[in-house]
Amino acid sequence: MKEIFLEKELHQFDPVALRYVFSNIIEEHNDTTAIAVDFAAIEYVTGIFLGALMFFLKKAWDRGITIELVNVRPDIEKIFKLTALDRIFNINLLK
Repeated sequence: MKEIFLEKELHQFDPVALRYVFSNIIEEHNDTTAIAVDFAAIEYVTGIFLGALMFFLKKAWDRGITIELVNVRPDIEKIFKLTALDRIFNINLLK
């Protein structure tokens, strides 16, 4: 499993830039079957960020790559639960 670390400022990107970032991650890790996305630096998420994350998940699934979200803060996990995204993503809380 490959691990990537999200930067704190990532949630501030516009939708096109976020999709570009996530597309590049898929291209760079095309040789793997699983990617762990480390959320330790992410303090909050926006709707735009969640939309880009869904784009990332679809692109990954299209290539047979599973996505796991690790080190997710409890308050961000609540957002995933409220939006039912916890049913789609494997989420591990911040240690």
